[in-house]
Amino acid sequence: MPRYFLPLLAAAALHAGVMDFRTINDAEQAYADKQYEKAAKLYSTLAGKNDEARFDYATSLYRSKQFKPALDEYAKIPEGSALKAQALYNAGNAHAQLGELDQAEQAYDSALKIAKDEALKKDAEHNLEVIKQEKQKKKQQQNKDQDKQKRNDQNQQDKKNGQNQKAQDQDQKNDQQSSRNKDEDQKQNQNDKERQSGQKQDNRQDQGQQNSNDADKQNRESSEQDDQRKSPRQGQEQDQKEQQGQNSSAPSEEEKRQDAGAEEKEQKAQQTQAAMAEPISDMEERKYNQMLERRGIKTLMIPLSGKGEAHENETTPW
Repeated sequence: MPRYFLPLLAAAALHAGVMDFRTINDAEQAYADKQYEKAAKLYSTLAGKNDEARFDYATSLYRSKQFKPALDEYAKIPEGSALKAQALYNAGNAHAQLGELDQAEQAYDSALKIAKDEALKKDAEHNLEVIKQEKQKKKQQQNKDQDKQKRNDQNQQDKKNGQNQKAQDQDQKNDQQSSRNKDEDQKQNQNDKERQSGQKQDNRQDQGQQNSNDADKQNRESSEQDDQRKSPRQGQEQDQKEQQGQNSSAPSEEEKRQDAGAEEKEQKAQQTQAAMAEPISDMEERKYNQMLERRGIKTLMIPLSGKGEAHENETTPW
């Protein structure tokens, strides 16, 4: 029956005394009863006496799943020993149980090189093929794990880049919003300053108008107070002056008569000039002189000299 990954037990008998023989029997019985720890303890008392006892001790350790101590004992089997190929085979099994596939492969290769037993070779070849397949599977799994890890890493990196880009976009939006807010604040401050300036200007204008109104009011009040302080006589004199001013603006009867006499004189003077412009007769001259004498006006009428004949009568103009 194949002993895949099962250790081989030494077949040689120990040449020892009665006590050793009893220990060997007890150890073999414990091993047969699968009391491997008890068997390992019994074999440990005999391990230093020969290769067979050390080999059986290492195999009992292997059976009790103490693989590291078993490897140490298998490594103590010297080169050239008849048990060396079996020790290498069992060491390959121990490395395989520990998951140390490279060391197991190396141990099986070494066992095949020196093994003389065909059954041992067959078992070693089978286990070696299993190890190689396991290594291939492990390598493939490692590749898958690496690919998966790469994808995960790439996804994480893409996610991180996306988050970074998103963060950068958000930062840019925040900066733009901050810039807009700053501009709006500046505009608001400017508008507030302009409104305050306009309000101050309006206040100054209102204050100036109020001061002007107050000054006018004070002047009126002062004038009213001055009018109130005037005596009744001054009031009467003022009234008389005003009445005289009104009377002086209208023409009096005397002025009317003077204007009428002046107008009459003007008319007479115009008539006189008109009469003088035309030649008069001797009769008209006498009448005119008599009128002047009645009025007390001494006027000498001198006829103009001229050529021509004498007047035939008094009524003919000069």
